[in-house]
Amino acid sequence: MLHSLGGVNIFNVAAYYPFIPILPAKPVQMRKHLLLALSAFVASPVFAEVSYTEYVTQTQAVMSVTVLVLVAVVGSMALHWIYRNRYQKSGGKAPFLVYAWQNTLVRLILFVTLVVVAVNVVSPGPKQDETWQEVAATAKSRRMSRMATLAYKNLCRIHPDSVNYHFEYITAYYEQEVWAYETGEADIYEEDDNEDPKRYYLRLANDPSPRIQDIAKLGLGICCYYVGPASFALEQFESIQDSTLPYQYLYKGRIHASWNEIDAAKKCFWQEISLGRQRERAVQDWALTLYAHEPDSLEKMAALVADPELGGYVPSLVQRYLHHQNGAIGDYFRLMVADWWTHSQWIGLIGGLLGALLWLVFLRRIDAGRHGNGLLTLVSFAGGAIFSFLALYLYDTVHFDLGIEFRGDSFLQDFAYCVFGIGVIEELVKILPFLLVISLLGADRRPIHYILYAGASALGFAFVENLMYFDAGHVGIMHGRILVTVVFHMFATTTIAFAMLLGKYRYRKWRVPLFLAGFLAASFFHGFFDFWLMSPSVRPFIVITYAFFGYITFQYAAYLNNAMNHTALPKGLRALDPGRLAIFLTVGLVGILLFEYSSLGIVYGRQYANYSLLHSLGMGSFMMFFVVLNLSNIDVVPGEWMWLRLWDFGSRKHLNALIGTRLELVVKNPSGVLAAHFPMSGMVISRISLHSSNPYYLLQLDRPIEVQGVPLEQLLLRGKIDGEIPEPGQNSEVIVVAFRDQDSLKQAVRRKSDFKMLDVALVR
Repeated sequence: MLHSLGGVNIFNVAAYYPFIPILPAKPVQMRKHLLLALSAFVASPVFAEVSYTEYVTQTQAVMSVTVLVLVAVVGSMALHWIYRNRYQKSGGKAPFLVYAWQNTLVRLILFVTLVVVAVNVVSPGPKQDETWQEVAATAKSRRMSRMATLAYKNLCRIHPDSVNYHFEYITAYYEQEVWAYETGEADIYEEDDNEDPKRYYLRLANDPSPRIQDIAKLGLGICCYYVGPASFALEQFESIQDSTLPYQYLYKGRIHASWNEIDAAKKCFWQEISLGRQRERAVQDWALTLYAHEPDSLEKMAALVADPELGGYVPSLVQRYLHHQNGAIGDYFRLMVADWWTHSQWIGLIGGLLGALLWLVFLRRIDAGRHGNGLLTLVSFAGGAIFSFLALYLYDTVHFDLGIEFRGDSFLQDFAYCVFGIGVIEELVKILPFLLVISLLGADRRPIHYILYAGASALGFAFVENLMYFDAGHVGIMHGRILVTVVFHMFATTTIAFAMLLGKYRYRKWRVPLFLAGFLAASFFHGFFDFWLMSPSVRPFIVITYAFFGYITFQYAAYLNNAMNHTALPKGLRALDPGRLAIFLTVGLVGILLFEYSSLGIVYGRQYANYSLLHSLGMGSFMMFFVVLNLSNIDVVPGEWMWLRLWDFGSRKHLNALIGTRLELVVKNPSGVLAAHFPMSGMVISRISLHSSNPYYLLQLDRPIEVQGVPLEQLLLRGKIDGEIPEPGQNSEVIVVAFRDQDSLKQAVRRKSDFKMLDVALVR
């Protein structure tokens, strides 16, 4: 039966395309025909005889596959161009296939292909004999309200005397069950007749069976409870002949509670409890009624919680309120931790750990000099995880004591809540573990510590938060949260840490104002980011969130760069290689995506795995592009401060690869100033910035020279061609520059008069 619900198999997508032309041998013609084929590929669902929902699903799949094909084609063309114009011209002799295999990204693409093939071959597909009960169970576990509606409607037709199926059908249709309040990330569903349930129950009322007539009245009453009028719903419940029919007293109690008739509501709820079949829902509703209408009746709530048979049914919200108002802090946090752990499941737990490990290793790689202490990094991470539960307590304080909450219908109030009710709270609890760890370092702290330990604390917070989201219905958001939400948490907390870094190492008189400014900025950024995601009033403009996220990847990279610029590398160690860092991030993020994909295939079958993968490729690829490109764009120049970085993709060259390399300079101009001193040799010991796009390198000479009576032990070199790195063995031309003294290199703003071009040389 599940097969009839639609969904797209990644290997069956091509079946919808009217033609794929045979590609000729000439490369130019091949590219033209390939583009023509892709155009037909994209448009082909228009010609398919399918329902609208299936058309949308197929179009998403086609677009995602098209993106993958284009990436593969463009990537292979770029790789072939590099092979011909760089590798072969520099003397490379390996065949193209061997050269391609040595490329990490090529091997990654092949590995991804193997995983996708394995999942589609090994994992179960749609079951022709799957019962509607199994479909319904899967839909509820994955929070697919539309699929659940279809499944339970069919179950009602098959078992018209089952009250529970009718209840599940109606509440799924109106999305009123707890599991349906927040829709899952993939609701595979082929439209049925989509009939309004009220019509169905009006027809069912004509059944000759008295029980079916009562069920029809119950169903019609529940429908009217949700869409009105409530008075008509109450009439339907009152006309039910069978006094033992479940749910009737539950909904009568809800109606009386909505009319503020608390005594009548209590009587109805306890009648439902006495029937014994819907005790859990009745207890939940009675507890919520007390919370909403009699918030001061703490003794009644406490008695209900303490009841050995019914206490376990009291909602977490009511229990939190009771513990919070009674000052039972220990009971409050025990409840929160238990709830958090109960809602965790193995896929989310492993995925969350993999995501945390990826970004912890990233921070350690940024710390190229290994200045950070591994134990303190773990302490920061654990502190962020533990203090995250403090955020829940503060949320409840704002809600219970101040009565402030996110309403979703007020632009200004909701924005203020996101900034002060979310941003301030979360940034406070994330910065506290960092402040504790940084204080333990005392005089041993270095600039990189501010970035490393603040990021680790944010990671701990994000780990706990992610596990709250990675339930069965939202496994498919794992990659997105690890890619976007975790990076944002690290950025926001590092904003505060960077402000403290400025106060420590640059503006020492402004430490406290800088800390406060950093905290307010981080809180504002946090609230701004959340607001455009959460508020229904601005949901059409959610693209603002993605644009803002694209920017923060630039700015977070600037924070990292500044910390590394002012943290000296131990002698003999080289600075970070941006290319290797980009490969690490790409492999790590793709690996998490493959884990998510494989897990979905194992647990739910390849249909769900393929749907989720194809559904998330578009924006996910876009976000990954910014994360990898910008967070690997780290160019360390000792002593330099980098401020707001706006849309600077950089040269992507490893400009610091030359540091630690020995160079020999030979004469280029026999009549030059330095002609008598050539050949000369030395070691590149640092990068220097002279406010130019060209990199300058500080060369420590093996033997000092004297020019016009001035002894020189060090010289500056830069490539004569813009952006060129003067590597040995390339016979590249370099401009040799002398400087007045060491103080001229240490100036925040270097004066041109302190630097003088001496000559041009060749690097051998």
